[in-house]
Amino acid sequence: MPERSTTISHGSGSESPGLLSLLAALPGVSDVLRAIANYNVGPETELLERAAYFPLLLAAPSRPVAGGFEVESGAARRFEIGAQAAGSRLAAVNRVGAPAATVRFRWRLVPDDYVGSPDRVAPLPALPLRPGVGQRFEVFDWTLRFADGASGFRAYGAGRTLPEAGGVGPGAGMAFVLDVLEGFGQLAGLAGAVVASGTVGPDGGLELGVVVRVMDPSGHLLARWPLPSPSPWAGPETGVTYLAFLGQVDPQRPVTLRFSLTAGVLGSNVFELLRPAELDFETAGGLRSRTARGSITGSVKARLSFNPLALCPTTPVQTRLGSFELRDPTGRSIGSIASDMIEGRSFRTRLEGALLPVFRFAGFGPVTGGTGEFTGARGIMTMNSAISVQPRTLSNLYVLRLDDPDGRFRATAERVFSGGAS
Repeated sequence: MPERSTTISHGSGSESPGLLSLLAALPGVSDVLRAIANYNVGPETELLERAAYFPLLLAAPSRPVAGGFEVESGAARRFEIGAQAAGSRLAAVNRVGAPAATVRFRWRLVPDDYVGSPDRVAPLPALPLRPGVGQRFEVFDWTLRFADGASGFRAYGAGRTLPEAGGVGPGAGMAFVLDVLEGFGQLAGLAGAVVASGTVGPDGGLELGVVVRVMDPSGHLLARWPLPSPSPWAGPETGVTYLAFLGQVDPQRPVTLRFSLTAGVLGSNVFELLRPAELDFETAGGLRSRTARGSITGSVKARLSFNPLALCPTTPVQTRLGSFELRDPTGRSIGSIASDMIEGRSFRTRLEGALLPVFRFAGFGPVTGGTGEFTGARGIMTMNSAISVQPRTLSNLYVLRLDDPDGRFRATAERVFSGGAS
């Protein structure tokens, strides 16, 4: 049976009674209809937005060990990621501060069909790193400790090398997703996910932008004021620029549910509004995270493959036909960026204050082109998000790591998105 789709409006229903009756008769679909009907999404949206972000820049050698590679004690530096309107353009300020955490972990290349587990690292034949070929890998024994000396977490996950997104230099692109297994210190008991994008050198050396998102329903990690800016600041690796955006529900364009009469729920056609964001944190006196949001500057649309009725705690998610459309303050189109999430995970999560479990999404994919100011864009897109199915709302973070050899996406004004001095 061919795939069919229907639109579930956030306002008054506009579907024919016969179609809704047909959907409601399908096993499990009636639950989805109730889940995405008209609810007061304000309190749930605010709850999802209570997230602490910890952006880090990690440059570390990987030591070859039996079956893979090991990062013994990588120094991860504080990394402010900010997007801002710069006249009729959109630009970024990326600033690197002092070491803010230490990371140790192991990673190894695995077959494409390998399904790993955080509880047991299965023995596998060693696979070589092959430049120019996309390969999956597993990340395990991850332990990160922040410079406050008490807080950190253990995590596990997987990723892929992305030869088409290597940027400048001889390294191949790479990205991965980690689920936080256990937090300690100020992160004890909190759910979180890690996304990373960057490069891996021929010898296994890593250059990664890492963003940790921790669900913080009590808000005790969130700073309400600008954080102090230690000196000196520096930029990230040469020829690379990071842009950050927060996605939110677009009330003018409702979600379109995709379903099959034989397979059930397939996913949805997603539409979001985008705001440029500034992400920063500090460790002095304890962990504090600050997120600043700008005015709506564009939108994103994609075809999402995800079944919210799946009973597994972790399920795969992917997107197709993804497009980020960006505009200047007058509403004029700046250009678009094309990227699909080729690998992602959904983590079903109990969140204090939410009636039903929410879903944490984390994934990545290559940037495959653009228009306007972003013509010829290449790089990596990562997503680190929280989704509520009942009521239907979301809080999505997108970070675009763009190849930028001539600095055209980097801000030239000596100011950051929040208005502070550079």
